[in-house]
Amino acid sequence: MSTTVTYKGSTLTTATNQTKVLETAGKYMEGDVTITDVTTTYTDGDNLEYGSAGLIGTTWYFNSSLDFSGVGSADSYNINFTSNSTDYNLLQLTNLSGIMSGVLYNNSNTDTTTYAYMIGAMGNGWYNQAYRTITFTGGLDATNQNLIDWVTANATQQ
Repeated sequence: MSTTVTYKGSTLTTATNQTKVLETAGKYMEGDVTITDVTTTYTDGDNLEYGSAGLIGTTWYFNSSLDFSGVGSADSYNINFTSNSTDYNLLQLTNLSGIMSGVLYNNSNTDTTTYAYMIGAMGNGWYNQAYRTITFTGGLDATNQNLIDWVTANATQQ
């Protein structure tokens, strides 16, 4: 996944899974620099700094059974993604030890909740094998390390 920084339509730099610092003092007007494919953007003194886009732009295929170690009773992540040709903006992991564990896909714009995976009282695995594939497209939690750790432990990047 790469990040592109442009100034008035011209590319200044492109970074792939890294952080760069651009010396911008006196060179560019505020609002003229555009950063794409990044969830964290900020100005640090006279330098423009940006970081990795985390899960954005990646596609994952989840394991047939999932590990919910370290997951709380309802861990929610504000992340945009597509699964089974449907767009979602919230991923919820549930772990009620001994009762049930699961993955819910939510879209707050359409008030849609999809039970993708459940073990225990409400199911015995994936409701639809198509939900095992997920492509992350944006969102505030794309760089959340807990989410990244859980995804990388339970899925294979495609």
